[in-house]
Amino acid sequence: MIKIKSYLNILLLTVAVSSMLTSCMTTKTSVGTYKEKQGDEYTYSKGKQFWLFWGLIPLGRTNLNTPKDGNCEVVTKYNFGDMLVNGLTGGVIMSYTIKVKAKHIQTDPGFVNTHDFKNGDKVIFTKGEYNNVEGEIVAVYPDRALIKFKRPPNLIEKEKGITEDVEDQVEVPFINVAKK
Repeated sequence: MIKIKSYLNILLLTVAVSSMLTSCMTTKTSVGTYKEKQGDEYTYSKGKQFWLFWGLIPLGRTNLNTPKDGNCEVVTKYNFGDMLVNGLTGGVIMSYTIKVKAKHIQTDPGFVNTHDFKNGDKVIFTKGEYNNVEGEIVAVYPDRALIKFKRPPNLIEKEKGITEDVEDQVEVPFINVAKK
């Protein structure tokens, strides 16, 4: 009875220690501009890859979804559940957990970046009462730009004695902006 308890304790200790050492069996592969992108990280998709005979023969291929823009991080881990599968089958069947991580950015769903504008670009834009006005981009958003420009003073500004052009800013969709 004492031998069984000591074997059980050794087994539990081995399982506990090996589950803490699985971090050395983690790989992270960044794809595209994933590292450069700003945003909140989330799990885009996940799955398991199974292998026969201690990882020699794959059982099919795990096809996971990836973001449309291709920017993601693929994380392959050997975690406690995988260790349990491997231990219970004596290594005949092994598994690895795969996660595809992406980042949320502040855009409309399905938005595709079709511009190459950046801060400091000299542009011509049209918006509302402003037609073919020259300006400079001071901020770029996913679907529009904040443009600094000069305009004539309005009636209220004229009442205050302002006679020279006034610097102003306006947000303009990219479809109404052209590089100068």
